[in-house]
Amino acid sequence: EVFFGEGTSGKDYAVLCHPEAKDGSVGLPVSSVFQDSHDDGSAPAEYVLVDCDYVLPDSGKSIYEKFKINKKKRPTVFVSGKVGPPKQVPEKHLKTGSMLTKLLKQMLEPHAAKIEKTKELKEKCLNKEVCGLLLKGGKPEPYVKHAVANLLGKYPNVQFASVDSTVLFLTNLEEYLPEYAAGEHRFV
Repeated sequence: EVFFGEGTSGKDYAVLCHPEAKDGSVGLPVSSVFQDSHDDGSAPAEYVLVDCDYVLPDSGKSIYEKFKINKKKRPTVFVSGKVGPPKQVPEKHLKTGSMLTKLLKQMLEPHAAKIEKTKELKEKCLNKEVCGLLLKGGKPEPYVKHAVANLLGKYPNVQFASVDSTVLFLTNLEEYLPEYAAGEHRFV
């Protein structure tokens, strides 16, 4: 479940590769970055320690090898679970616990896809079964952000996206949309 998100829990995991203590010794201390992020408690992830040198019986490969995790990047942290197969956290986000927490929130909390090109509009919205598109008429006010955040939580199976309509024109779609007015947001 930790590696593939299979199972009924539907959880995401922040995993620290941490060797098991050998011969009854105390072993290595847990990374302070990982511990600080865990103690913060605001990231939507279960924090777990895994011995990534462990050889998986099905493949005969270690967890490092199987999931192409670079053990030289310390601390070695990856994200997995319902979010998909393991993705290693880049070193630049492992300097402090708050940096790790911020990245975990970005990776794991639902958010609207930002659309800047026609190809992205097709991939992230139009090719989806259901998509809610926010056409921003300027910088969104806090109440607009709050409303979108509520929609993201309430409708997890709907893809939400946003377009800055002050600089991007939706060719062949504008005739079907409410008319643009500067400073006005439209939601379709």
